[in-house]
Formats: sequence, C-alpha cells, structure tokens
Amino acid sequence: MSDNILVNIIKWLTGAALCVPLVFSVYFYPSHIAPQTFLFRLIVEAMLFAYLVLVLRNSAYAPKFSPMLWAVAVFIGAQALAGAFGVDPIQSFFSDFERHWGFVTIIHFFAFFVIVSAVVREERSWRWLLAVSVGASFLSAGYGVYQFFFEDIGRIYSTIGNAGFFATYLLLNAALALWLALGAFFARPWRFAFGGIALVNAVVAMLTSTRAAMLALAAGIFVIGCGYIFWYEYKTKRLKMVLATLLVVFVLVGGAVLALAHTGFGAKIGISRLAIFSLSDVTTRTRLFAWQAGWKGFLDAPLLGAGPENFKVVFNKYFDSGFYAYEIGETEFDRAHNIFIEQLSTGGAIGFIAYGTLFAVFLYLVWSGQRTGALSAHASIILAAFAVAYGVQGFFNMDTFTSFLPLFLVFGYVAARTTHTSEEHPHVPNAAQGSLTFSFAAVALIVFFALAYVGWAVNIHPARADRALSDADDLRQRIGEMDQSDVLGAATAAYRRALDLSTYGKGTVQKSLAAYALGFYQTFGRRSPQAFSDEFLPFSMRELEIYIQQHPRDYLAHSTLGKLYNVQLLLTAKKDEQIERMLAQAQTLAPERLEMPLVFAQRALIEGDYNAAAAHADEGIAKSKKFLDFYRVAFIAYSLQGNEDKAFRALDEGVHNGLSLVSEKEMGWLAQQYERRGMEEEAEKWYARAAEVAQ
Repeated sequence: MSDNILVNIIKWLTGAALCVPLVFSVYFYPSHIAPQTFLFRLIVEAMLFAYLVLVLRNSAYAPKFSPMLWAVAVFIGAQALAGAFGVDPIQSFFSDFERHWGFVTIIHFFAFFVIVSAVVREERSWRWLLAVSVGASFLSAGYGVYQFFFEDIGRIYSTIGNAGFFATYLLLNAALALWLALGAFFARPWRFAFGGIALVNAVVAMLTSTRAAMLALAAGIFVIGCGYIFWYEYKTKRLKMVLATLLVVFVLVGGAVLALAHTGFGAKIGISRLAIFSLSDVTTRTRLFAWQAGWKGFLDAPLLGAGPENFKVVFNKYFDSGFYAYEIGETEFDRAHNIFIEQLSTGGAIGFIAYGTLFAVFLYLVWSGQRTGALSAHASIILAAFAVAYGVQGFFNMDTFTSFLPLFLVFGYVAARTTHTSEEHPHVPNAAQGSLTFSFAAVALIVFFALAYVGWAVNIHPARADRALSDADDLRQRIGEMDQSDVLGAATAAYRRALDLSTYGKGTVQKSLAAYALGFYQTFGRRSPQAFSDEFLPFSMRELEIYIQQHPRDYLAHSTLGKLYNVQLLLTAKKDEQIERMLAQAQTLAPERLEMPLVFAQRALIEGDYNAAAAHADEGIAKSKKFLDFYRVAFIAYSLQGNEDKAFRALDEGVHNGLSLVSEKEMGWLAQQYERRGMEEEAEKWYARAAEVAQ
C-alpha cells in the first residue's frame, strides 16, 4: 500500500467525520448526540490506524511541534490533570449517556487535529474539506427550514438536536462558507454558491431564536468589516466606502430586526425571543445563578477546579434557593452555559489558562500567517472573526461536538498552513517502505488490534447499551399507555439488558431506571401490581444505591433515592437504615436546595410525625414560596394535627402562589374554609371547581 493511498484514505475519513452532524436516530439516547459521537470516534480511530501505518512507512508525516499543536496538547493535558484530581474522575474521563463528552471524546478531537494537520498539506485538499463541512451544514440548515415551516416543534434544531447548538454550528460554517466565497480557489459559480450558503446559514441560525447566535453573528460581522477596512491591503478608497456602508447597513438592519421582534409579526415568525435582553428574563436569571455558583466553585478549588463534567457538583454545592423563583422544573445545571465559567469551575486556573491559550495562539498564528504569506488576507480576517464569534456565543453556551468539530478543523488548518507551507508532498524513505517487512507487519497488526479493542470498549459496546436504554426510555415515556403488568415486565427486561451491556453509561441507565419507578408509581399509585413493590421497586433502589456509591456527590440522585424510599415506606412500611444514613448526609452536598428537605417532610408524614413534617414544610416555604409541594405537606400535616387555621393558611397561600389542586376533596375543603371566613366569591369559585372535577 503506497503513501498516497493512505493519505487519501485519511482525507476521505476526514470528510466523513465532517458529515457526522447529519446523522441522528431515534433509536439512540439522546437521538442526536449519541450516534454522532459514537460514529465520530470510530472514524477517528480508523484515521488513527491509517495514520500510524503511514508514519511507520514515512516519518515525514510525523507531527511537527508547532505552536498550535503545543497549545492543543497543553489544553488536553490540563483536562486530563483536572479530571484525575477532580471530585469524580470517572465522570470526568467517560462522561455519561446524557452528554457523551468527557476526556474520552476530547482526546479523539486531539487525535483528529493531529492527523489532519500532519497529513492534509495541500491548499486544494483543505479547501475541499472546508467545502464538505459547509455542505453538511447547508443540508442541516435545509432540514431546519423544513422544521420551521412544516413541523410544530417550537424552536428548530434540525439534525443537531438543540436549537442553540444548531445555531452555533450554522454560524461557524457560515464563516467558512464566506471564506470559500471570497477565495480564488473555486470557480465563480461555486463561489456564488458558497456566498449563498453563508447567507442561508446565518438566516436559519436566526430562526432558532438563539440570542447567543445573534450576538455572535453581530460580533463576527463587525470583526470582518473592521478587518477589511483597517487590515486588508488590496483595497481602494471606494472599497473602503462600500465596506463602511455595509457596516452601517448591518447596524440599521439589526436595529430593525430587534424592533420587529417586539411586534406580533416577530412573534409569528419566531424571532421575538431575540429581543429579550433583560436581567429579569428566566433564562438570564437562571444562568446568572449558575455563573455565580461556578465562580464560587473556582474560588473553592482555584488550581484544578472540580474536574471536567462535574459542574453539577459545583452548581448544587453553591445553589441559591432564589433560583426556584424563576424555574422549578429544570433545576440541575450540568453545564455552566458559559465556556469561560465552565473552564474556571471545572478546570481551575490551569484549565482556564490552557483554554484561553488555544485561542490566543490561534489568533497570533492567524495574524503572523498573513504577514508571512502562509495565510491569505481573506483567511486571516475571517478566521479572526470565526474565533471572536465562537467566544461570544460561548459566553452563553457550551462546548459541544458540533462546535468543536469546525473549531478543531480550523485549528488543524492553521497548524498545517503555518508549519508545512513549503512541504506539501513529503517523502522520507524508510526501511519499511520498500517492502512489507515482518516487523512492520507485526507493529501494524498490534496497532490494529489495540485500536479495535478501543473502538469496541468506548463505542460499539456502549452503543449497544445506549440502544437498549433508548428502548427502556421509550417505555418510560409511555407508562400510561400500556397494561400495568405488561409495561412493568417489558421495562424490567429492557433495563436489565441495558445494565448488562453498560460500560461508562451505566449511571445514566440506573438514574433512568429510578425515574421509571417513580413515574410508574405516580401513574398507578396504590393500584400498582404486587410485582412493583416486591421486585421492580427494590431493583431500582438497589441500582441507584450502586450509582450513588460510585458517584457520591450527585445530590439529585440522593433525592430520587429518597423519593423511592418514601414509596417503599408507603407500600411496604419496610425501613432501611443504610439508605437513611445515605440520605441524612445528602443535604451537606447542597445546603440551599430543597429537594431533600421535601423528601424528609414527606417521610415524616408517612411515619405519622406531623410536627416534624410541618416543621420541614415551614422551613422550605420560608426559603422559597415557589417550591409548591411544601404547601401541600404543610396543609396535610396541620390538617392531621387538627389545626384548621394553619392548614387553611398553607393551602390558601399555596394556591395563590400557583399550587394546583386536583382533588375534589381538597377543593371542597378549601371552599368551606373560605365560606366560614365570609369570603363568598372565593368559596363559590372553589365549589364550582370541585363540582367540575366531580363530573
């Protein structure tokens, strides 16, 4: 096999990797990021095998330690160091089935960068790879347009699975498309096509109603405009005037879009969200809480942080109960939604500096490359805008597979163009190149089997488990649609299969199993079959205990175990001292969170300790009047104590703060209390609601 064949294999595999964002399947969990990550890692492992064989044959393809390579290597090293000394190294290195990230994915991006920067050296090949990335993004944008007009899904997300991630992916590739449009490599029709793709990507990104994307687009256009006005040498006075005019037009159009967003038409076409920039906005407030927690987490571990993938530990530890005033449904942040706070809190100062160095070195090479001729003026200006736009969107977003893919592609391009400018076709004859020697074949075989094992261990085997989890999760979504016994038996089989197959994603399976058990009881209650309390409930609790023993800082896993334990007490009155000890220690993980106090309050009700239940409920209400379940606990506890006044105050305050009553008995009781207090209008309203429920 010649060097050229190996080089072409690597280039084709690189192109395939750039098309991975188009892949999604409802048979995986989650349906977008899971198959994309598994496939990308497998492709990179195939690239690595071909590359190692190539280097064994021709050492001229070995990596050359350029500034960009050093910067990426230092970043990877910082991630490994922070993970090894973090609060949960297993989570840091392998992540879970929710995110499919962790060091195991980041190291694949490092391999991807090293290979493409060492092998792809001709400008022609780079332009085609960039075109493949742009083409894939255009197809994804097309599906997004279809969703916008023909699918009632809210904010569009296309093949990416998340509106914010989709917008970032489109904008980064819009910059690459603009670069190809302005360059001289492709024929004029193709350049016009790339210009059109850049425009389409930008427009579709705005249709996602992602404010971070709008700010990133504005920042990118501003940098491009300034670059051509103040940096681009080959321009006339007339060109300067045109560019300045375009900048003014952009500002005016941006203002018009913001004004339109406040109208009914803006709401109709889905851009009204773009105009909401308020500190009282729910998204803004919850992210401010997350950033504050992240900053405190950095101060707590300033050198290496909590470790990658462990932001939720920091978030829970420094959780502010004021968060509940803005959001009560989704209260766990496993990401800071800010790439800089994320690095500070999970990587410490070392991780943050290493991350910042990536972009500093990149921008320096972009600047110096234009001066030395390694990069064209168009490339330098647009790549600078690319980096700025990435940073701006990252201030409100997170690093993801579909943002890292174009990012590491351009890292590889800059590394290659600033290192191999005069060495497009390296050739260093090796002893192994002339003939297939035994030692060469032996080494190649060892490398093949080693990478095959890695592919099986971190991709194929976990993918099978992920597929089984997808089946189990589908059953969880359809609990109420099937017969109790049938759905319980099917779920038991699906979860056991997923657990038997699981590797690093086992924790996600265990938590999903626990959520299924809770959902089953909430759906059927005391009508649950005996098999639920005898087999399925203990099975789910046992698996969650195992998870907590391996990940002892997961606060919400403790609260879920507490809820399951309460269900067990209700159904069987069976106590477990080990579980009670685990739960007693859990509140130290998140002193201001209220999930565990609610568990304790509900347990006190079950055990008949109404004084303790009322005390827990009153304490919870004092911390947050939006954590509504405490009102119901207080109402029940005071009612069972015979204290009607306190029971009424709890229920009255609860319904005025948003507590929903679904029981005819509760509604009738509240109506009677209003009637006794001469509040006739309120009494009539609740009598009427009780009558509606009775019908």
